[in-house]
Amino acid sequence: MTDTNKTTFSALKSEYMWFAVIIILLLALSGCYYDNTEDLYPTLSNINCTSGQVSFSSQVLPLMNQSCNTAGCHNSIDRAAQIVLDNYTDLLVSANDGSLVSSMRFEPGFSPMPQGAAKLDDCSIQLVADWIVQGTLNN
Repeated sequence: MTDTNKTTFSALKSEYMWFAVIIILLLALSGCYYDNTEDLYPTLSNINCTSGQVSFSSQVLPLMNQSCNTAGCHNSIDRAAQIVLDNYTDLLVSANDGSLVSSMRFEPGFSPMPQGAAKLDDCSIQLVADWIVQGTLNN
């Protein structure tokens, strides 16, 4: 290669490098343009977990059976901590004293439930909270 070709090649290489840098910066900056905290990190206030009346028999009880009434826990046979959550009458006690939702939310002063497992998703907890706010109907 002659000196003229080297200079031309070096100039082209430099132009391509700047072009690539500009393209990368434009892509990086435009990728975050519409991001906002509410969309990236939704809270319960902007998630529609439930709509309308919550049903004890078709929504709350199945959730309790899946998450709380397993072997060794809060069923009528094992009665962990003397708490039973597998029927309306016994579940009403924990719902009315505030311990049910507080334990599900892992609030200070309450045993986090389910014990030894991950916290239930926000919609499941909100479903139970909505059922309580709606009057803990046996429906």
